[in-house]
Order: sequence, then structure tokens, then C-alpha cells
Amino acid sequence: MFGLAIGFLLRHTAGAITIGLALIFVVSGLTGLIPGSIGEWIFKLMPANAGAQITQFGESAHNSQSSKVFSPWAGFGVFCLEIAVLLIAGALLFEKRDA
Repeated sequence: MFGLAIGFLLRHTAGAITIGLALIFVVSGLTGLIPGSIGEWIFKLMPANAGAQITQFGESAHNSQSSKVFSPWAGFGVFCLEIAVLLIAGALLFEKRDA
């Protein structure tokens, strides 16, 4: 759904794949380098970090970074909200450009 939303925004397959992978793998890791509480919130809100805890269970879900990310269901909700915002923006642009 995340990729579909980016695809609707860009209308270019290669660009959507590149931006999606860059957001998930590159930018998410680099936001951990931003100092202060603003950096912590940006780190929490990145797509790869927001929903990552939902895939872990047992002791691995309570690792040392658990204070740096949302709880599993809160993170999943944030990730779903991010996808919804991207889909709405993509639908509006799709309607405007391709009507």
C-alpha cells in the first residue's frame, strides 16, 4: 500500500520504487542521527520504524531500542495513518492530473 501511494503521487514506477526504498532503508537510518527530542520523534515517525515492532514477538520485541520506537500497535496505527495520508494525496493528484 505504501508503494502504491507513492506510485500514485509520482506516476513513475522506477521513481516510486527508488523513493520508497530510500525512505525505508536510507532516510530512516539517518534520522537517528538528528539530536534532541525532534530527532527522536522524526525517527519514530519514519515508515520503517513506525510499524517495525508489529513484526516482532517475545523478547525481541522488548529490545534496547524499544524506548526509541512506538509500541507495536501504536506504531502500526501511525504507519497506517501515513499510508492513508499518502493515498488521499495521491488520489487527489490522480483526479486532478488524469481527469
